[in-house]
Amino acid sequence: AASMLREHSTNDLDLRGISVPEEYLDPLTQQIMRDPVVLPSSKATVDRFTVQKHLLSQPTDPYTMTPLSLSMLKPAPDLRARIDAWIEANVPPERRRGA
Repeated sequence: AASMLREHSTNDLDLRGISVPEEYLDPLTQQIMRDPVVLPSSKATVDRFTVQKHLLSQPTDPYTMTPLSLSMLKPAPDLRARIDAWIEANVPPERRRGA
């Protein structure tokens, strides 16, 4: 099932020395979110990749332990657009590999 996970693009960004706004960080990994989603039970916003990895071992919301599946994740397009715009404005192109 691990091969089903999309390639995680956070590693494509070189963020050394760049202060990332807290709201753009995945609360579980402290990495910048590239595909933020809202969990239906806890209403927490995390990166899709983070919750996909969690669901491989446990089909629950990591905060409330209520049942959770990929189909229940709610995309957060407004937040994703703000993160993409922030990356565009704050991360030099040479520090964005495949972003």
